[in-house]
Amino acid sequence: AEAEAAFWVEYEPEVRRRWRSKLGLLLTDEGEADDALLESLLGVMQRTGADFTNTFRALSRVGWEASEAASYRAPQDFDAVLEYCLAQCASTEAMLKRARPIFHPKALARLAAIAQTEPERLAQFGLDASVVARETQRAARREALARVTPRDKRLSDAEA
Repeated sequence: AEAEAAFWVEYEPEVRRRWRSKLGLLLTDEGEADDALLESLLGVMQRTGADFTNTFRALSRVGWEASEAASYRAPQDFDAVLEYCLAQCASTEAMLKRARPIFHPKALARLAAIAQTEPERLAQFGLDASVVARETQRAARREALARVTPRDKRLSDAEA
């Protein structure tokens, strides 16, 4: 337990340093604000289906000055980068394919009922309630995606 605690003491600051470097946050370490920025970026990438590598390539298209005062950019300066990022986001069809459920809807409904009434029976199927909950969320996400038009997806991606 002591070795594990020592690992995390070293690991977390190193991970933060590397993410800060990847994002170009080189001037001051903002701690939790940097963590929140990273979580927000990764959340947007997940919601839009953005490609990890291409997102960082797009961000590298922005030139930054060495000083904090000289690095201010007007929002319009990012339009080309935004367009590039939007072009890299997954299509609705690709996201639907990725959100394909593991279980047939009727089987999932039965498993959900079993999870509610007799959760111990799920073990007989090699499952637990977290699997059923995850698959239920996946099915709901797929249903929501199926109603989204390509135009609406692009608008949503741009807002994200």
